[in-house]
Amino acid sequence: MSRTNSDEGENAITAVLYGSPYDAASGDLAVRASDNVFFLVPKLLVTLAPSLRDRLATSEGGENDCPYSTLIGDRAVLSLSYPSPIVAYLLSTLLPVPLVLPKTFNDAALVLSAARELGITRCADIMKHVLRLDDLILSDPIGAYFTASQHDLPEEMLRAAKYSLGHDLRLEDHNVPGDFFYRLYTYRQAWVPQSSIILTTFNLRYSRTPFWTEEHPQTIDGCVFLQPSWPTLLSSWISEALKTPLRINRTMLGLNLAHCELISSRRCPHCSKIDLGKLEAFCTELEESASHGFRWIPLSWKPDPYAFMSCIKSEPGSLDKVHPNHSRADADVILRSCDGVLFRTHKIILSISSAFFEDMFSLPKVSSASAPISPDMVQMTESATTLESLLSVILPITTVIPDNYPEYLLVLAAAQKFDMDYALVTLRAGASTGVKPSDPCLVYGIASHLRLREEALSAAKELLACPMTIEHYKNNICYLSADALQLLLSYRDRCQETIQTLATNDDILHNALWDALGSPGAIQGCKTTITRNTHPVPGWIASLRSAKPGDRHALLDRPLSAWAQSDLEDAIASHTATSPPCTYCRLLSRPLLYRTVSTTLREMTIRSITFPTWD
Repeated sequence: MSRTNSDEGENAITAVLYGSPYDAASGDLAVRASDNVFFLVPKLLVTLAPSLRDRLATSEGGENDCPYSTLIGDRAVLSLSYPSPIVAYLLSTLLPVPLVLPKTFNDAALVLSAARELGITRCADIMKHVLRLDDLILSDPIGAYFTASQHDLPEEMLRAAKYSLGHDLRLEDHNVPGDFFYRLYTYRQAWVPQSSIILTTFNLRYSRTPFWTEEHPQTIDGCVFLQPSWPTLLSSWISEALKTPLRINRTMLGLNLAHCELISSRRCPHCSKIDLGKLEAFCTELEESASHGFRWIPLSWKPDPYAFMSCIKSEPGSLDKVHPNHSRADADVILRSCDGVLFRTHKIILSISSAFFEDMFSLPKVSSASAPISPDMVQMTESATTLESLLSVILPITTVIPDNYPEYLLVLAAAQKFDMDYALVTLRAGASTGVKPSDPCLVYGIASHLRLREEALSAAKELLACPMTIEHYKNNICYLSADALQLLLSYRDRCQETIQTLATNDDILHNALWDALGSPGAIQGCKTTITRNTHPVPGWIASLRSAKPGDRHALLDRPLSAWAQSDLEDAIASHTATSPPCTYCRLLSRPLLYRTVSTTLREMTIRSITFPTWD
């Protein structure tokens, strides 16, 4: 590639020619990519695309002081906000050059998105008809779904959603907003009843139709296909095949059937060979039925979870209403809510309560001698509901705290925005009795969105006692932005490392188990005990200490803990199974003991880990 610098200084910007086939000297237009790579092309051919023609006309209308004249000469420059590989894909569909196709779905999505933004329908059509998008999607259907979602490609989103069936959907694998996860999760959940209908239909249709090549009598002792267990076996195989309904695993299904044919052929002379034609027809019919079932499953967005924060804005005018509880005639300032409600109040009260308003009212006021004296009006972005609650906290009137948690958080955010420390303390104190409890995932998401660190941290601590899965969060995951979700994952990972370290500390684990057992002075009936500082515990604690925590997926599938409940149960079981029997440990409530020890270690972890800071 040819290179040139726009200047000779330390911060020189290097420009590059893309090269063949976009380096023809006859090209009278230089298309510039976002990474400063230039494509020399015929202007006439490129401007056949109306949107590109309009962009070029706009750029030519301004000053054309190009610092790269030594590289591109006096050619007109058309700047595009896409990297050079994407520009190369786009130009290959417009010019008589070899067609260049993306090799990954990420690049394909970028090209399709760019083609849509530029209005180049020819490019999008060629890519969709020539490029084998299904093959690119199949390499990572869940990743393809999220990529298509980020680029707002509905057709590709739906394709990827269908192919994602049978693949694990986990929060820790993708850095995307929670509503993207929930949309795919609900689509996959909607497939379950459709799959059940197909399963029932096929089981009834083929329960008496073995895949043999010969005619088969209906009464032969020992034939697998005439046994009561055959419909159950067939049902389990169809169910397994429907996990990937658009790509039925014919090989696995054939092996399962062949295994049955083999067993049956030893007893039944008619079951000697599978009819591959029947098997192929069966798989094809199953795929077609699945494809038909998808028609009834929409891939639709959940309503905006933050709609409660929007305010119907109105222009000041005669329709404005004065709030009945804030209508002082001697007011010297009027706060106007975004929805047109007027709050007549006093500057001195606002200044004492808020550093923000104190600074505002200390600014010099521009006034006219002929202008009538009237209260100043301050246009607010908060709704009347939020302002009513906020003012009630700083005025000697009845305090109004919303009982709805999202609305309460909006008032908190307003108090934080206006530096109202007293209001923040009062609101938080009143929340314990006046605000209805809400799901910690919802609280964490909204608090993160509003930058309410105290509430976000409290909710994040609560979430440690829950599995971190879409199945547990359900629709509340829609409140989590990509950044909020990644911070929560980072916090949980650090807590997981700490709780595992605590669990390997002999003194800490010993005391946690002793407290969970009720702090016994002695353990009667236990054949093996370990005592530290006069605190006796059963000997199976040694097995628990050596238990492996599991991989990251397993750790997120359960509440924060050092090991799974089965590890504790196995340790006790191996201890009580030997002779003589351990009467003490046999009577222990294992689930309760697991929860109590895990809670103790979890609380110690929370006290030692700081929640990540926001950027």
